[in-house]
Amino acid sequence: MKYSLLLAALLSALLLGCGDNLEPASPPDPSDPDAGSGPDTSSPFAGLELALQVDGAGLDGPVHAARDRFGMMHISASTVADAAYAQGYVMAKDRLYQLEVMRRLASGRLAELVGGLDPSALQSDQEMRMHRLRPVAELAYDELAKSDDPIDADIVRMLERFADGINVIIDEHNAGTYAPDADTAQLIPAVLEPWTPIDTLTLSRFQALSGSFTVLEEISATQRYQGALQAFDNAPPLGDPNYNPLLDARRGASRDLLRLTPVGRVATMPLENSDSAATKTAAATAQPSTFVPPELLRNASAFLGRRDGFGAHLFRQPGVGSNNWVVAPEHSAGEAILAGDPHLVMYNPSLLYPTHLSVPGIMDVQGVALAGVPGVLLGHNGNVAWAATLVVHDVNDVYLETVAACGEGEGDCVAFQGGEVAIESRTESFQIGIAGQIASTVEATYETVPHHGPIIPTFEEGRIVPRGAGPVLSIRYTGYQVTHELRAFYRMWLAKNVDEAMSATDYLGFGALNWMFIDVEGHIGWSTSALVPLRSAASYTWHPLNAPTAAAPFFILPGNGGFEWEGFMDRANLPHAVDPAKGFLASANSDPVGAMFDGVLFNDGVVEDRPFYLSARYVPGLRMARITRLLEERIAAGPVDLDQMADIQHDTLSTVGERMRPHLVAALGVLDDADRRTADVTAWMATVDAALLDQIRSARAYLDGWTLATPPAVADTASETERADSTATTLFNVWMHFYLSYSLGDEFQAIGQDIYQVSPFETLGPALALLEEPETVASGLAATTGQPVLCDSMGTPASVESCDLMALMAMQDALAWLSSDEAFGSDDMSTWRWGALHTFTLRSIIPNPALELPGPVDENGSAGYPMPGDNFTINPTTAGYNDLDFQTGLVGAAKRFLATPGTDGRLRARMALPGGVIFDKSSEHYSDLLENYHLAQEHYSVPFTTAEIVEAGEERWQFDPAE
Repeated sequence: MKYSLLLAALLSALLLGCGDNLEPASPPDPSDPDAGSGPDTSSPFAGLELALQVDGAGLDGPVHAARDRFGMMHISASTVADAAYAQGYVMAKDRLYQLEVMRRLASGRLAELVGGLDPSALQSDQEMRMHRLRPVAELAYDELAKSDDPIDADIVRMLERFADGINVIIDEHNAGTYAPDADTAQLIPAVLEPWTPIDTLTLSRFQALSGSFTVLEEISATQRYQGALQAFDNAPPLGDPNYNPLLDARRGASRDLLRLTPVGRVATMPLENSDSAATKTAAATAQPSTFVPPELLRNASAFLGRRDGFGAHLFRQPGVGSNNWVVAPEHSAGEAILAGDPHLVMYNPSLLYPTHLSVPGIMDVQGVALAGVPGVLLGHNGNVAWAATLVVHDVNDVYLETVAACGEGEGDCVAFQGGEVAIESRTESFQIGIAGQIASTVEATYETVPHHGPIIPTFEEGRIVPRGAGPVLSIRYTGYQVTHELRAFYRMWLAKNVDEAMSATDYLGFGALNWMFIDVEGHIGWSTSALVPLRSAASYTWHPLNAPTAAAPFFILPGNGGFEWEGFMDRANLPHAVDPAKGFLASANSDPVGAMFDGVLFNDGVVEDRPFYLSARYVPGLRMARITRLLEERIAAGPVDLDQMADIQHDTLSTVGERMRPHLVAALGVLDDADRRTADVTAWMATVDAALLDQIRSARAYLDGWTLATPPAVADTASETERADSTATTLFNVWMHFYLSYSLGDEFQAIGQDIYQVSPFETLGPALALLEEPETVASGLAATTGQPVLCDSMGTPASVESCDLMALMAMQDALAWLSSDEAFGSDDMSTWRWGALHTFTLRSIIPNPALELPGPVDENGSAGYPMPGDNFTINPTTAGYNDLDFQTGLVGAAKRFLATPGTDGRLRARMALPGGVIFDKSSEHYSDLLENYHLAQEHYSVPFTTAEIVEAGEERWQFDPAE
């Protein structure tokens, strides 16, 4: 949650007023004989000092654990159930209060902790209750518990024992003997409920939902496209009393404002080379879509649109993505290489938890777990390594439902297939308080269309209110049905090679990812397996030219029964590959097969009797293009190695600057090129003073000399080149903010959208096309300027402005802001260092400023870590263009991971994480990984074998069966 200064002040006042009531009990006496100290030759980690002994109820045998100097606990047990118990214990010992916040968030109970301080916590809870993650988790657990599959039985036992381990620490907390640093305990109730397997499954489903729920994007796309069709494409013609030449000039703008062609056009495997079964055949006959009342779109955006770093969209903020790639042995020293860095919301502590579970003869799996979930989410098992990025298959649809009083019975019904279906309803109760002390309770009524899903509630002033008469929007989503993702992960932990790991992904239901694999045999693989709906053929009939008002799954669909799901795509038809001829595979959340590269969908063949379609909600593709180019360069130069892969993960070249800079420099250059200068620029130059024009020339010189590196350059040791690049980076990113508004802001305003409320993922493509590919702009070129008409300001109907003028005016505003006291307070461009604006702050998952790294935010902003990079760099330091706050930390690399076989033929990993393993300020592992590796852009070698663990070890723990 991006907590405001007001909330921080309220929290400080609360803590001051609480006196000693929130102080934890004193820590246990380290001289307690129960802690132990002598060697134990029965432990595989006997060479380390025994720091803790635990009597573990229900253990099958002793469990041994060792913490290494990086904070990771390595657990060795005789059964998977015992390993899960120890993992739950250790994870809770390290991060109990993070687990408590996370489970309340996923279950829609966050307001019980912070609702009295931050009213938006209730909004998060209201959305989470609509998703019903916890009730579905209960159904999933019941299915697993009743299954006669031995792996399902193992999973159930693992979930139970993991919860048992956590509950030992919860009992300590409830007794007042769990004693981390006092700052982490603020806002945590004095008594916590026991942890259950349902808590774990709810958290697991929450992570999957956050990575695959694209309803908000579909609502935004419908609002933009529908608005542009009405305002521009269908504007009154000449001779009509309502004719408006500004609107008429922009016919075709619907295709520009919803530009499907990505900026970067590099696929993991192009469709014609993919193992997908799509073939080139014709699409179905066009079927009409439907007009969605704007008030429904606005209401849905308000209810679902909270994207400030916490709440229901925790794992899917703007900028969230990931990179991964694998390289075959023929391009290395003879072994396969894997690299992966998931980009998640950055919090202290990390959402990911380093862990290692060894059960001799069964599994030996190491990597990171999702906090609150047993096992390993991303990592390796000695034989196979895996990494993942969001693939963003389109697995949800929004339906416009026609509502009327039921013809039979009471209540309201929706029209469906010529008949009517009664709307179902339920009431949810929300408790609002501080630290579990409840001050008030509110209720909300939720409604469901049985054959589709939940109705998006009517939302006013932060609360769900009864809906009025008229149509509603409902949601169908694969995450609303029972699925069993742990079946896939369990099999992945046991996999001996890429083929077995690929097969494991066929058990994944929702939360689709690009999975990359390597194994010790030298194979590489890629899977995107998940449940992907097969809609009726009528759902795929939209075409930007031939059928612009027809239906498409990425728009809101009619709920009348003609656009329904008819099963799920055969997983064999989903993109995948094993050992491709090119010898490498990469993904970065972009179009995996290139279906969108021509700007048209549903023309890439037919699969299972309908047009091949995966999604229309990809990122611009700049990271993917840059990664692929760097891999190809490294491969061409000779054998690649882990150090080179690490360098690619750390790459901060400005990918947007690389594409936009030549055109920006050219636009600014018209000041001194009368032959290229349009009349509007000449007129503008006459209205501004010479000093401004000289400033623009100086800015152009910086940009022209820019190497596209993005150094912070605030240190005295920065070189002359770094300082110049830093100034250029500052100029470019501030200019981009103003350019978006100057070039396209009025068109977005005309269709009811604020361009600064639309993700840069969706505005970058149209804005770049105006300068880079003007011939592809559907609304055309203005006769007077020869440049895209969209650059013309709709606020000056008597004149037509050029894109060059918009670029100049955006630079004028950028220079004014950078010179102001709000920024640098000086017009000396050499002092405009990127690192003074672009800083990184790791905010706490518990809203306590004392837990922020490097320090709390004050009224002057964060004294964060100066960072390289900008938007859409491989190494993500995304700050966006929608405001002038370039502080980052909301999204970043939550883990950097590299893997390749060691000299013994088993896989080894290198890793870096932001923050530390232990959420306790008094621990040396509180922030050590952030400071020593993540910020330093270094990886550490993760101990894997017993000898390596002991060599890097600090202490060991022992869990003994309770008598």
